[in-house]
Amino acid sequence: MPRYKLRDANGATRVLTLDEQASYADLVASCGGAGYTLKAGRPPTTLTCTTPATTPAADIVPSGSLITAEKPVVPRLNIPEAPPPPPEANAFEAPAPPALETPRDAIYPQTAPKAPQAQWTCQTCTFINVEGCYESVGGTALCSVCGTPQLNDVREAPAPPSPTRGTASRRAVDADGNCLFVALAYLLRGERPDPTMAKAAAQKMRAVCASVVAADPVNYPDAALEKPRSEYGTWIRTEDVWGGALELSILSKCGGDVVENGASFDDVVLHCVDIRTGVAQRYGEGRGRVCFLLFDGVHYDPVVLAPAPNAGESPADITLAAADDMIALNAVEALATSERAARNFTDTSSFALQCLVCGAGLKGNADAERHAAETGHQNFAQTGH
Repeated sequence: MPRYKLRDANGATRVLTLDEQASYADLVASCGGAGYTLKAGRPPTTLTCTTPATTPAADIVPSGSLITAEKPVVPRLNIPEAPPPPPEANAFEAPAPPALETPRDAIYPQTAPKAPQAQWTCQTCTFINVEGCYESVGGTALCSVCGTPQLNDVREAPAPPSPTRGTASRRAVDADGNCLFVALAYLLRGERPDPTMAKAAAQKMRAVCASVVAADPVNYPDAALEKPRSEYGTWIRTEDVWGGALELSILSKCGGDVVENGASFDDVVLHCVDIRTGVAQRYGEGRGRVCFLLFDGVHYDPVVLAPAPNAGESPADITLAAADDMIALNAVEALATSERAARNFTDTSSFALQCLVCGAGLKGNADAERHAAETGHQNFAQTGH
């Protein structure tokens, strides 16, 4: 029977098992319905099907895959501002005395200034609701777009000022299969590790991932790993095997002080931006500091805050920022946008690969997954865009 691991729009995960004859439409319904966008693969790509009712789910996404269900972006509606209510009559109010100044011309009527109307932002769809333009049930206001009740204890406030200043800069690390682990060691240490230290840090992080998966079959079943659990430990300890989102998640939870002379994973949010899609994933939300990575489809690089644009690598680089530092976050997003405009990413649906076991030439993730399923070969290298 097809079996998948589903990560919903809130980040929660669960295992999804379908009937052997389940169609793609059944898979979509089990993931929340047609209102969600489904993605799978590494990196995640949008799933599409022209005949969902008759096409088997396993033909679109292989059994054992990790599927991500994303909510569609809800556009903000432009709702006109409601006119102010008429003033209430007061039977005990004395009539106003006649005006002593000369009346204005009729073509320039006097108007009272409008009082600012209360607004609140929906915590689900981020739509800004204006007082008088939404429904209420039992005294509780409902969002005009999605119907979510207003949370009265939430108060919006501007982001606090941050002392961090600098230009987001991408610091390249070797594309040798250890890029994710070396990039993390770079950021947590505050400087580029030498080759010996980089290799040792990568081995320790791989060992943490292997041990965590081996000890937790509930949260890391075959569907989540996209391979049998019995094989994952040996696979991830192989030096030229790429780490990805799963390993980022594990290290964020269980990495601890694995990086020698570096910050603890327990204290740092891992913020990774996919250059091609612009989507950012954050691991370890709620911690005091944050580090940034860029993912180009097959490779991870660390991002630092340099003292000036185009500045070379130096001790002045900032590798960890305050987790609420919006200046740093905006700088990293601007860098990702610039890299995307320059097409500094790899489209994994069409890039050229070679199997390092048998030498077969392949095109894109789909070819690689099919080859792996047919032969059991797992090691591939990129040979072109």
